[in-house]
Amino acid sequence: MELLEGILTRRTVRKFTGEKLSHEQIEKLIYHASHAPSWANSQCVRFVALTEDAAREAMARQACTGNNVNNVLGAAVVFVLCGVKGKSGYLGGKVASPDPAGWMMFDCGGAAEALCLAAHGMGLGTVQIGHFDQQKAGELIGLPEDMQVVELIACGYPAQTPEKPKRLEVGELLRYNHF
Repeated sequence: MELLEGILTRRTVRKFTGEKLSHEQIEKLIYHASHAPSWANSQCVRFVALTEDAAREAMARQACTGNNVNNVLGAAVVFVLCGVKGKSGYLGGKVASPDPAGWMMFDCGGAAEALCLAAHGMGLGTVQIGHFDQQKAGELIGLPEDMQVVELIACGYPAQTPEKPKRLEVGELLRYNHF
């Protein structure tokens, strides 16, 4: 699959077949996600892969609500995407940005998108989950104090291919030189 085609055809998938992923597949996804750019190459992103049924069940029942419970339960793997605090937005151990925490989130977002595109390229589907109890998720994975849970990404073989959602036209998104 060509990159530009992959960007245009990737969809959020909320229903999975239940087929498991191998550790090799999971590591391939993380390898590709690790190539996302980051502030001063700080590489602040870390992943915990929930592969065991009991781990996904605990995350779904204790940290998620609504549709996200089923998104987590149905996935072959759920990635808990975390950021190391104090790396992005800092240079030489000193704050180098007006919003260093924002840079950590930005870096995590880039890695998340790289993971989702890699999954699509491997015939897998993903859904990014932002509405969940971050503190509880951190407790469930034994999160170190110098890290923050940013999002969950449920991943697996798609049981359906959602329709393409309507997108804003380029003319609604782009301005040249000023608004």
